[in-house]
Amino acid sequence: INECPNALLTKAEEACGGLTAAYHKFCIFDVCLTRDLAVAKSVGSAAFVQHKVNARGVPIFMGHGRCLDQQGKEFRSFHTKLRTDTACQHLLRTLSLTDGVMGAQLKRGGTCEVLTVKEVDPTNVPIPGGWGIPLGPSKAEDLQIRLVPRVAESVHAEDVKPAIEANGKGLVAATTDEAAYNCWQLN
Repeated sequence: INECPNALLTKAEEACGGLTAAYHKFCIFDVCLTRDLAVAKSVGSAAFVQHKVNARGVPIFMGHGRCLDQQGKEFRSFHTKLRTDTACQHLLRTLSLTDGVMGAQLKRGGTCEVLTVKEVDPTNVPIPGGWGIPLGPSKAEDLQIRLVPRVAESVHAEDVKPAIEANGKGLVAATTDEAAYNCWQLN
């Protein structure tokens, strides 16, 4: 499409906001082609169906910043004891069949946070490393850590509270501009 009236393009940008980059592009194209803003809802529905049907369990890097939903809201988050990008992505693969788990975020120097929709508490699912904020090692543990690499066994949480109580819904679609975070969508 070579031409899209500025007024329609502005409305299309607003109606298609919150979709991932690929779907956003399709949405703008479809709205301009059909000149019908209702098409934006159809593209959003297609993105949701694609998320539910295709390749569940594949973490998709969404960018630097805290993860946000299509309306720019944060998700409910639960701390884990994992501290690396690789461990955070592996955890998402582990939780891929857990309903309501939408993604994860990791702050540099912090721990991986599992992101869910409001009603979901995934802490009954055992995960590598365990749920909750890790305590600093004792002197004896610190010596063990230095001498022998340890592999934490899979443990589940008891009395783990959400780190953030938020109302995020649907797909992880965007990020804040906080460069200290990495965000992954669970596809």
